[in-house]
Amino acid sequence: MPIATLQLIENRLADHRPGRKWLRRLMTRSAVAMILQVRAGELHILMIKRAQRRGDPWSGHMAFPGGRMDRNDANGYAAAVRETREEVGLVLGADARDRCLGRLSEISARPRWGTLGMTVTPFVFRVDREIEFSPNHEVAEVVWVPLEFLLDTDNRQQMVWEFRGMELPMPCYFYGKRRIWGGRQDARRALYLAGFIASRFDPRIKAFRNALTERGKATKTAIIACARKLLTILNAMLRDGIDYLLAQCMSDGGVKEFRVDRIIDVSVPETDGVGA
Repeated sequence: MPIATLQLIENRLADHRPGRKWLRRLMTRSAVAMILQVRAGELHILMIKRAQRRGDPWSGHMAFPGGRMDRNDANGYAAAVRETREEVGLVLGADARDRCLGRLSEISARPRWGTLGMTVTPFVFRVDREIEFSPNHEVAEVVWVPLEFLLDTDNRQQMVWEFRGMELPMPCYFYGKRRIWGGRQDARRALYLAGFIASRFDPRIKAFRNALTERGKATKTAIIACARKLLTILNAMLRDGIDYLLAQCMSDGGVKEFRVDRIIDVSVPETDGVGA
């Protein structure tokens, strides 16, 4: 079964045409290595737990080996290989039994470096040899996770992610005491877009945004505040079982309902995967 799954992955990657970000050359670029290996008759994927470090946005997170491209890296592949060597002491490609199966579509990560954010390119590797790891100071633990564990939706749990005062439910996995989660950039983008649309078409959210901008708040700050207010309203709707209505949360804790001419889809897409 693990061999069949691995062969399926290889076949799919051979036919896969990975997507690229339009402005990738203007963005901070990084790459990760997704390393597969059959261990004890079961297909595993290599993950690391990042060390606790002040100022690191991914401090303590589960992740794949990888990081930002250096100016000396010829491409994303070179960055993934270099970062894997530096972080865990594994030299990909040093043995004939190492193979790069392909790469996946680029994804966006937290826009911490540069105004356009950061793009991450995942490269998938197959390694059929014993490995002795030597983690550096950035890595607290190296873990082989059964791929079947991550593919089984019964193992999926839920956590609460706090972002700018908002509490957002997110899917996650607990492998032992290790929490695996990710996809925050997509969640932030969906919340921001929902707040922007509501501030244009919902009269109460629009008035709330106008009041903030009149007090000198930046446009982006005002829209984020609208997203937070909208999320509070939606949570109240779910709590009270209100359908096809928007609700305004009053200061006394009550809820006032009003109908709208259009229904705006502000759902946050379910996200899988791990912190990059």
